[in-house]
Order: sequence, then C-alpha cells, then structure tokens
Amino acid sequence: MHSNRTLFHGTTPLAAVGISVDKFRLIDVELRPYTDGAIGPGLYLASTVESAAFYAGNEHLVLKVETAPGIRILPLDGIYDAQVIRSLRREFGVDVLEADFARAIPLNKHFERRELSHLLNYLWSRNEYGGKLGLWAADLTRDARRFLKRYRYDGFGDPNSSGIGIVIFNPSLLAMCEVLVVGPDGQSCASAGPQKLAELAAHQLIEAIADADSVRPSSVADNGKERRYVASRIEIERLRRCLRRFCDENAITLDVGTGAALEA
Repeated sequence: MHSNRTLFHGTTPLAAVGISVDKFRLIDVELRPYTDGAIGPGLYLASTVESAAFYAGNEHLVLKVETAPGIRILPLDGIYDAQVIRSLRREFGVDVLEADFARAIPLNKHFERRELSHLLNYLWSRNEYGGKLGLWAADLTRDARRFLKRYRYDGFGDPNSSGIGIVIFNPSLLAMCEVLVVGPDGQSCASAGPQKLAELAAHQLIEAIADADSVRPSSVADNGKERRYVASRIEIERLRRCLRRFCDENAITLDVGTGAALEA
C-alpha cells in the first residue's frame, strides 16, 4: 500500500480540538490508556467510520484523516506466498518463522522487502499469535516494527479489522480533514459544528482537571503517580491553549460554566 488515502480515527471532543490546533501527535507514555496498543505505539486508524466509531467514546466523534502522499503501509491481511515462506526457512532455518525471527538472521544477511511482507503475514495468520485478534507476542511486534522502519514503511496493520486497524508511526504523515458525529447505527454521520465541539471539549477539560487533582499524590515518594500527575497537568495546559485558540479562530464564545475551562 503506497499512496495517500482517507482513513478514520475515533476520538473525544477535547482530543479533536487539540488535533485541530496542534495536529496529530503522540501523547506522553504516562497518559496512554492502552500503553502501546495492540501492535505497538503509534496512531491507530480504521478504513471505515463504523470501525473507528467503536473507539469514539460517548460523543461518537470520528475524525476523517488524509495520509500524506507516498505513505507506505504494509497491510496485514494474512495473505502470503507459501513458496516464499519455504525459501526463508531453507535460508535462515526454522527459527525465522517464530515470533523473535530477527535472531535467526545473521548480520551479513537481510530480507528483501517482499520477503518481509510475506513473513509478517504468515506470522499474522498463525493462531498462536492472536491472528485477527491482534494479540501479537511482544517479540514479534518489536521485531516487525524494527524491520518495517528499516525498509521505510510508515505503518502497518489490518485495514479491514475493527479490532486492530492500521498504526502509523509518524504523526506528521496525517492531516485531519473533518470532525464527524456518527449516528446510532454506527454508519451515518454528519459534520460536527465548531460551537458544539468547543462546548463538549470545554466540559471534558473541566472533568480532566478535576480528575487530575483528585489523584494528585500526597507525597513525591510515589514516583509513578507523581510522573502521571505532572504529565497530565502538562497535557491539560496544552489542551487549554488549544481550546482557547480554537475558540478564537472560530469566533466562539463559551457560556460562564464552560468558559471556566479557559481560565488558568
């Protein structure tokens, strides 16, 4: 897959405002709800609104996203050439067909790009690695991403999977085109108005501030909680700035209740 295309990303109102102003970015590891995701860190996208809506939260917001021209994504569709797999086994041994396949490859040898594609799809199709569920072994995810970056892939994943989707390594290769509100059927959608989006984002920001304050560690001795608290406060201030700018650019005035979110 080597072209620009339209994909979708389920999100929240506050994140949508942040992306609108600050573009896509990877959040601090301390704040990631699912740590590294199903197939490692990155920005997860789906090929349909319906799949993205599963991750859209209570407000049912989905971003329409354009990938950069020339982006290279390796599709994990479970389709591979058995002859290529046999050839790899003859050349590198049976260990090349295991999760930590990198250890079977001598330093003076390497894959061709097509061989990597067939090997990853072979491993993807094997049930013991989760197959379509995407529950890949940690070794496999690590080695796969290392080789994909070596061969200048920008992401990989299953474009037809509602559970995995596609992960993009570099957020600068993505551009938000539109914020959509998805209907109850998970398929019908309409463009989200900036006023409503700002109001929802302001409510969410107020809740985020309260949540962060409620879990503030009583002592710096708890380094893990202190790091999360500091990271959350930094992110809150970034999103507050984004919300202010979003309101200014769209000539939006929030009411007294939601406007409190803009106050430092």
